[in-house]
Amino acid sequence: MKKKHTILNLVLLFILFFLFAGCSSSKITLETINIDKVFLPVFVSPQVDIQKGGNGLTGVALDLIQNQDNKVIYQYTCIFADEDYPDFFLNFFYDIFRYFKYHRLMDTESFTISFIKTPDDIWKVEKVIFSDVFSKDQTFYKKKIVHYQESIDGSNFILKDSRIIIYINTWNHLFSNTDNNPNLQKQLFESYPVYAGSRKQVEQLFSKGK
Repeated sequence: MKKKHTILNLVLLFILFFLFAGCSSSKITLETINIDKVFLPVFVSPQVDIQKGGNGLTGVALDLIQNQDNKVIYQYTCIFADEDYPDFFLNFFYDIFRYFKYHRLMDTESFTISFIKTPDDIWKVEKVIFSDVFSKDQTFYKKKIVHYQESIDGSNFILKDSRIIIYINTWNHLFSNTDNNPNLQKQLFESYPVYAGSRKQVEQLFSKGK
């Protein structure tokens, strides 16, 4: 009986620890910016990831990589409240692993988009480069996920109000231009906080002592 109480107490301490860690690491102090919505993708996520997991998109940081008269390239760092392994028991230990490895529970994923200006002064997506964050054909409930890399022409994306749609297909937030979970209800992220910052700057926010 004493052993059971000890284990229960340890579990409760870990839960309190992660609740505190999650709250303390959710403060984003980057400068917010206003930018034409044509440069902001519309994200589509399985609704279950938000309703049951609380892992919604909390903001996107933009870093201007290249700026020319007719071409710009941005790096996008998406910030999610958390990511949950699709097994309640294993997710507990997965969170422990992630916190001690990355010093955070929030999930960050980055990709780049290049835009070109047409002769009639309209910015259009030239290509999207998913470096190590492409889902390929993997679905939300697949447990063992492989990170793929892919460069996709802008013409292969569906548009919503002149903005490309990016699908979040896996529980650990890998992206694609196609929906791999057609049978799951979706949530759209059309409006979200936009920050000025690089991937490195975002990571520093969640490091110990920052």
